[in-house]
Amino acid sequence: MSECGLQCAFSIILIGFVWGATNPMLRDASKKQEEGETDGAPLEIISKFLKSFLNWRFSIPFALNQTGSILFNVLVVSFPVTVVVPCVNAIQFISTIFVGRLMGEKMEMSSAKQTIGMILATIFHTALKWRSNPAARENLRRAAASRQSNPTRQERRASLGSRSESLSSFIIFTARIARLQQPPHPALTFRLPPSIIFTYNHQQLMVRQRLPSSTYYTPAGEPEWSREQFGEQSIAVLSGAYRNPIEMARHVASRCGSHHPFFVMDVAAIERRLDALQVILPRIRPSYSVACNADPVLARVLSNNGVTFEVANSSEFEMASMHVEPSRAVFCSQITTRKAIRTAVAAGCQTFVVESEKHIADVMNASPEAEIILAVCLPYSTADVPFGCSVDELEEVLSMAHPLGANLTGIHLELGLRATLDDYISAVHDARSIFDTAADKFLSLRRVSFGNLVVPVGSDGTINHEFFSLCDSLNRSIADFFDVGVDFSANFGRFLVANAFTLCTNVIGKRAMDAKFITNDDFDDGVGFVYQTNDGVYGSFGCKQMNINPLCKPLDGDEAPEEQQLHFGTILGPSLDRTDVAQRITRCRQLRVGEWLVWEQMGLFTIPVDSEHTVPPVYYYSGKECWQKMINKDEQRRSPSPSVSDVDDMGSDGEGYASSCEDSDADTVLEPFAEEMNDFEGAY
Repeated sequence: MSECGLQCAFSIILIGFVWGATNPMLRDASKKQEEGETDGAPLEIISKFLKSFLNWRFSIPFALNQTGSILFNVLVVSFPVTVVVPCVNAIQFISTIFVGRLMGEKMEMSSAKQTIGMILATIFHTALKWRSNPAARENLRRAAASRQSNPTRQERRASLGSRSESLSSFIIFTARIARLQQPPHPALTFRLPPSIIFTYNHQQLMVRQRLPSSTYYTPAGEPEWSREQFGEQSIAVLSGAYRNPIEMARHVASRCGSHHPFFVMDVAAIERRLDALQVILPRIRPSYSVACNADPVLARVLSNNGVTFEVANSSEFEMASMHVEPSRAVFCSQITTRKAIRTAVAAGCQTFVVESEKHIADVMNASPEAEIILAVCLPYSTADVPFGCSVDELEEVLSMAHPLGANLTGIHLELGLRATLDDYISAVHDARSIFDTAADKFLSLRRVSFGNLVVPVGSDGTINHEFFSLCDSLNRSIADFFDVGVDFSANFGRFLVANAFTLCTNVIGKRAMDAKFITNDDFDDGVGFVYQTNDGVYGSFGCKQMNINPLCKPLDGDEAPEEQQLHFGTILGPSLDRTDVAQRITRCRQLRVGEWLVWEQMGLFTIPVDSEHTVPPVYYYSGKECWQKMINKDEQRRSPSPSVSDVDDMGSDGEGYASSCEDSDADTVLEPFAEEMNDFEGAY
């Protein structure tokens, strides 16, 4: 469809010529119509209309002109509009002037200037294209050398396509000049991602592979702020006082010039929580499930801090491999098929979490050297969906692993989101027992994964005090039962990204009703409101399927008078589907259509790896101190040979997990340290 073939070129020339040539004919026929006075009688008017229409000098050009209009619409549907419209308009313009001159029309000076400008712009743009496209020059040289021979069908199509491009180049050139002359927004600068490709050849005019999340504008706008590049995205670096996500959301909403939903990401929040985990759980390396959030800046920050990525399909592995080495990607899925294993191996994945003898055999058939981690379902696991072999089946699976030559390196213990302190302590004891059983089967295990380890946090995002008791007990148990050569890991995805993202949506609809119909309580009198917002469960609020229920409030709620009346309300999504409910019940002041709503802690399951729906843009920002640490880690990780000072700053694993809390003593009892850890949320 992107190629302009013989049929397309012929149709463009024919329609453009017919459409343009009939214009002076119609003008000439109109001038030659008989002029005379009429008494206004109906029969006289009808008679003059029929006489005018049956005049062949008028009716034939009129019929041809209308036929050209019909064929033009067919042409626009059948062939690329970016080629058809400018080429037809150019040919129409030229043919109108040419036929008009033949019929004796006088060309005005403005028309002459337009013609000369069009020709000069066409020549100038063609020269630029010739200079910047070596392939086009080579093709034209080959065409000139083979003029004596009969051209092939493909060569004829390419030649006609090039001529069509020349006719349309003056429009492209004019659009470029107009775009360059527009002044940029004082606070926002448009940045094209590298994946956008502009070509005017026969292959493609514009191709864009959309990232799961992209920054088109950074919220930089204050004098003390700067815009920095981090990978393919840009980040606003704040050198002044720290600003929370709601303050930044207000800043973006007031300057974005659009009512579309958007995210605000506090990049420093990721660094703060990674540093906190390094201090309170020094033996446990954090891992991250890509399904939690596939934002590219988030993935780059995590990879620079030595985080292991858990993937469940080939799409997630492809995304993870853009930021980490294949050795740091672990294939972990409750639905594992032979095809999925083969696809992951072909992509470079070499670590798999399995739960049965069959899966071990499937991995070995795909890659005999791949590392295998055996998932074990403990009796006290609180996981909604059990994952792993049972304790009764464990010995049998271990017995067959050694004869097969399986590279079994560790175990995976999924305790669930409701696991308690006693559950984790018991899991450490059971892991020691499994290691001993594996040693009896001539297997040497060296890895323990706790699956999803939930960090309880308060409504303000700070870590609850009881978690420090868990960390203290867990650290002591690990030190008592395992030497330093055993690698521990846990999935902290929920803890890492939950409060880093804030979503803003806009109220696009509103309806008043009795409050009792919203609350289903007859005692609730007064007026309630049903609001419609421009994001829902088929977009960012798909996280509700994972039992995550975000809450909203007006973005400018702090500015509302305290005595203002509060109303019950329901927030619906844009589809008006009965299941598209963003928030079932809320209580706030009356909202206006066009007002912004802010949803805090929207980092979980809101930005998927691939989605059929448009993902809102993300506006990144960070403090200056945190930004400098991010850059240092990024350069250190991508340095081919780190210096001695870089190695000294690494974590205990020696693989680049740098922490900004080097002076903290990880062996200190963590109860007195709770207050300092909560202060991480106000750092940077």
